[in-house]
Amino acid sequence: MKPDEYKGWVERYGRLALEDSVAYERSVSLWLAVGTLFYVCCLTASLVLLCLTALAIRAGTIGSLWRLGLIGGVLFYALVRSLLVRLEPPVGRILTMKEAPRLFEELDRVRERINCPRVHSVVLVTGVTAFAAISTRFGPFGRRLHVGIGVPLLAMMPTDQFLAVQAHELGHHARRHTVMGTKTAIAFQIWQETVRSLSKIRSVTVTPIASFARWYLPRLDAVTVAVRKRHEFEADATAKELKGEAAAGALVRLTADEDVRLKRYFSELRSMPRQLPTPPSDYFERMQQIAQGGSTEGVADQLTKELRLRSEFDSSHPSLSERLRALGVSCEPDDGVAVENLVEKFAGPPDSIAGEDLLGDSWPSIRSELDEFWREQASDWWAEERRTQKEAEAALAEKASNDPLDIARALWEVSGPEAAWDELSQALKANPSDPETRFATGSCAVQTGRSEGVELLRSLLNDPHYRVGALRLLYEYFRQAGMADDANETYEALMATEVPSEPAAQILTQKDSLSPRELSDDEREGLARVAAKVPGLLRAYAFDRRSPGGTGIGSGLALVFKPPLFVPHESDFCNETASKVSQVTSFGKGVTWWILMEGGATAKWVKRKKELTPWTPDKAPTE
Repeated sequence: MKPDEYKGWVERYGRLALEDSVAYERSVSLWLAVGTLFYVCCLTASLVLLCLTALAIRAGTIGSLWRLGLIGGVLFYALVRSLLVRLEPPVGRILTMKEAPRLFEELDRVRERINCPRVHSVVLVTGVTAFAAISTRFGPFGRRLHVGIGVPLLAMMPTDQFLAVQAHELGHHARRHTVMGTKTAIAFQIWQETVRSLSKIRSVTVTPIASFARWYLPRLDAVTVAVRKRHEFEADATAKELKGEAAAGALVRLTADEDVRLKRYFSELRSMPRQLPTPPSDYFERMQQIAQGGSTEGVADQLTKELRLRSEFDSSHPSLSERLRALGVSCEPDDGVAVENLVEKFAGPPDSIAGEDLLGDSWPSIRSELDEFWREQASDWWAEERRTQKEAEAALAEKASNDPLDIARALWEVSGPEAAWDELSQALKANPSDPETRFATGSCAVQTGRSEGVELLRSLLNDPHYRVGALRLLYEYFRQAGMADDANETYEALMATEVPSEPAAQILTQKDSLSPRELSDDEREGLARVAAKVPGLLRAYAFDRRSPGGTGIGSGLALVFKPPLFVPHESDFCNETASKVSQVTSFGKGVTWWILMEGGATAKWVKRKKELTPWTPDKAPTE
């Protein structure tokens, strides 16, 4: 499904959801039924083939009909096996009722008021997030409800706003939003597992099944975008019904905390490896101190920008202004007094900290435990950052290079983008037509709030090596500046642009035969450039790919990266890294390459492909 077609479907069903909600609900149910009907037809066809084969065997006329029996058996096996999919529970630190009796009492009070099923577990996670997730034991059966709580919310939010967030999340489940989400997620998993099983055993039925999945799944996703936005409004209404104005206050404070206070904190944290050999042991404690300090510097400006923005066409969440308006809080972004009042009312120093109030005496020990967990998780990233920053500092001290770009890169590593601006400006004057210099200068400009970076990056949109990276930077700049029209236009251009590498999931799940091969000179040179200019490259695997039929389909190269600490999603990390790699090299003609993130599915893939020999970059010892 092409991006323009996908956008058209999203907009069409979005209009239908607004004009006739009943007809829209029927459409969603119909699309779920289409997948179910095709599944039943395939299952019936497989049973018919097996029955015909059995009758032929009994009549002694099997002949070449055994092939039909084999096809039916393989299809039946793949379809039944796909039903074994399950939605896994969230991973995190399980919080018990004994540790936080008041928190569980408050959650039970919310549940009872909105008639929500019982919560099976409360899970603490390290991100700035909150969710109510469903896990299943067998396909759609054996559902269990899990509440996920981001520790930063406990450390930074006042109790009433924190409980409003939990009311919102439980409201999703009480209104059966999570049931719809579960059905959609299971539909995706069933068809993906069916295609994967048929590919694994090289069945001839994989082509029609995979063609249906490629046609069906993007359309199902597009149809359900509008319902996901409507679900957010309904969950917000539940939070308002239970917690009053704290529901709107939570949205304002989350903007202040995530987009201003934590952004500033993370920026300071990234500069620490040069001074500290190991990560700090008070990661979440510092967040609590930031919240209790209650600084509102820059919050009103950021809130004004957020209020100007509209949600992207395929976003599952409405914009901040839409959500506040639905909650009865009207605030125009150009009304400076009203914005300041919102900040003063909802985003100032908290009267209480949710962690202290709801976890009581257990809070300090749980926070310390999670501080230590974060410290362990961050240690590899910290060591790599420390090495990089120390090398940059040494290069500056020794004046190892006269190249303005090298000097600017070192300054950026040591002191941030602002410190690199003067050198990059001089480099651009000396070499105004060089795309690498234009991209580096434009990147620095937009990340430091300078509008001149916009034209520099726009001048690179026709260059395939820089297009994705330039669009991402422009999109973030326009969002931060509150330029809604430009942000949406850039987002749509980004969605319509293909990243010049295949998605990681394809190489991790495909069943092509992979045979090891030697790296070409172009690939070795390209990997050396990537290792020098893109942080985190751990190793690479070179191989030849062959399809199940034995036809050669070209050379492949998988690059495994250690993700940075603050990567929000694996797909975002892989896409962003791919855009960076594409700016450095192409690895030569005819080579298809992938970006993989260390751990998880990548670790399993590497374990299965023992025959592949890794290439590793030379690394200086970490101080």
